[in-house]
Amino acid sequence: MNKMKYFISADIEGTCGATAWTETEYGDKPYDYLQSQMIREVSAVCEAINAKRAESEIIVRDSHDSARNLDPMSLPQNAKIIRGWSGDPYKMMTGVDIFRPDGVFYTGYHAPAGTSGNPLAHTMNTRNFIVKLNGDIMSEFMLNTYTAAYFGVPVLFISGDETICSLAKKLVPAITAVPLNKGLGNASISVNPKTALEMIKNGVASALEADYGRCFPNIPDKFTVETTYREHYRALNASYFPGAIKSGEYSVEYSAHDYLDVLRFFLFTL
Repeated sequence: MNKMKYFISADIEGTCGATAWTETEYGDKPYDYLQSQMIREVSAVCEAINAKRAESEIIVRDSHDSARNLDPMSLPQNAKIIRGWSGDPYKMMTGVDIFRPDGVFYTGYHAPAGTSGNPLAHTMNTRNFIVKLNGDIMSEFMLNTYTAAYFGVPVLFISGDETICSLAKKLVPAITAVPLNKGLGNASISVNPKTALEMIKNGVASALEADYGRCFPNIPDKFTVETTYREHYRALNASYFPGAIKSGEYSVEYSAHDYLDVLRFFLFTL
């Protein structure tokens, strides 16, 4: 029997206690706590997987900023880690195409650009004001979940702020969602970091027992994405991508039937 494979995509802005940008940036003193908590939350997922599926292989994708936030020594021996940015269009999901895991887990995920559910709400970077897919606000969760689905991989679990957990349940109703933070203007309300780890472990244990076949989004026949940038020249620049059109002074639009084409568009414009 083949070993089960599980993929973890780890971000930081939805990590328990995340509030300020300086906490997310390597080299700033406040980063020490958030980096440590990010590591603990990823480790909690690994521990819960190993408690239920001891013979599994775990692939951890460090998905924040430099993609070099996680200490590989903190991971169990059955885990591989993907660090750095390869340059492929899968970005936060690099490796999902290679390993073809049996399920995906997200930690530290956050509210998207255009929402107020997290002081650090954004989609991929802060250069855009909002990203939409078929008229709906697009989060990194949505972007990456369609990537997973493209390769036939279900998304089983997410932890992060209340807003992204709510949006995740809307897109994939069968997902196990564990909210750790709630945005309050430029502040956040969080559970105790130790409580967060217990919540994550319990959530992962539940997710592993889910019907994996139900943990997929509905795939539209056509994808139309629109990015509205904070600076108008970026829309002009992005409009030169083949097939893209400038839909406003600050916006560019692109449509495709193949989601990989959307990822290629984002690779060069987002």
